[in-house]
Amino acid sequence: MYVTFLFFTPVLLSAAVRFGWRRILFASGCIWALAQFGLRDLVHNWIVSFTHLQIPLQETGAFNLFAWQGVWTVGLWIGARSATRREAFREPPSWLAALACGVCLFFIAVRWSWLGPHLTQQSLAMAIDKWQIGHLRVVNLAALSLVAYWLRSHLLKVVAIEPFVTLGKASLHVFCTHVVFVFVGLALLVRDVGEDVGAPSEQLHGFEAITLLVLTFVGLILVAIRQVRKRRTGSGRPPGLETGDLPSPRTSGEDASSGNNPQQGYPTFDPAFSEVPR
Repeated sequence: MYVTFLFFTPVLLSAAVRFGWRRILFASGCIWALAQFGLRDLVHNWIVSFTHLQIPLQETGAFNLFAWQGVWTVGLWIGARSATRREAFREPPSWLAALACGVCLFFIAVRWSWLGPHLTQQSLAMAIDKWQIGHLRVVNLAALSLVAYWLRSHLLKVVAIEPFVTLGKASLHVFCTHVVFVFVGLALLVRDVGEDVGAPSEQLHGFEAITLLVLTFVGLILVAIRQVRKRRTGSGRPPGLETGDLPSPRTSGEDASSGNNPQQGYPTFDPAFSEVPR
């Protein structure tokens, strides 16, 4: 799923520049809605009949790509707004933030079955299914995102610290590295063919679990540090010229008053070019 979405990310961003995010989000919402009514099964059956490759549906992965593309599309939209605007969104009103907090508390209660037998994960079933991204799961994600945005200044004090900052700067490389450690953990759990039929899934315990956990985090941090250093040294700046040594851009008013030619300095910033074309 991650590889598929990563492959189509440039295509979607280019389409958003050409057609606008409203059409992209509308199309993504329609695909999500169709996914709730069996679009994945329909496409899988068509591919099997066309290619004659008898691949069971459950072997194609637990996640429903047609549903999860909605999360991916919204994430790209938020990232594009954050990159092209000073404030991605307006400050939510207090009543809306309080309502979102109440919704989050409701789903926490559902998760731990605090509201009785009729409001549990089992009773709500597909409505809160994470593989299918049911409609109640969408409500939960929206409420949680709103609360996180409302509390962003406080959350930054908690997460904007090392080593989280370094890990975030090299998130793609860190993710690819963590997949290797995942396979190492699976290798430690592997058994002979047929021995695990009907048996409960195994878990690592004791020394093996602690060692794998420590090695995983050490490996991820080392990969992140190496990538950040590589990015700094390979940024293309002349030797001895750091960010702090760059002269500050001059505005057109300052150039006019000083008599300097603006073309001799750095180009001035024009907010009109910071918006993504619609």
